[in-house]
Amino acid sequence: MVVVLQDDTKVVVESVSKKSRMEITFSPIHMAYYVNGELKITVNDKNLFYFEVTRTKSVDHPETTKVEEKVEVEKVEEKPVEEKVEKVEEKTEEKPQEKEEEEL
Repeated sequence: MVVVLQDDTKVVVESVSKKSRMEITFSPIHMAYYVNGELKITVNDKNLFYFEVTRTKSVDHPETTKVEEKVEVEKVEEKPVEEKVEKVEEKTEEKPQEKEEEEL
């Protein structure tokens, strides 16, 4: 790919064989991909993308510090893996026996 045109508003990139071309316009954002001069893919053709301006939250905000202080972690006691394995084995052994009794 070779940059054919680049300025403050857009960039145009073409393949060496000039069969494919990508045009990117910055404001409003728009992308178009051409193969053999025919438009194949376009992004934001109707300029409907909306970009929200983000801001950083201040650390000194009193409400956020209150929330952080109120959060408590509840500890859950884990059973050892051996106990879990034994229970699963018991359950799998019980099921075939029940079926055999029903058949008799």
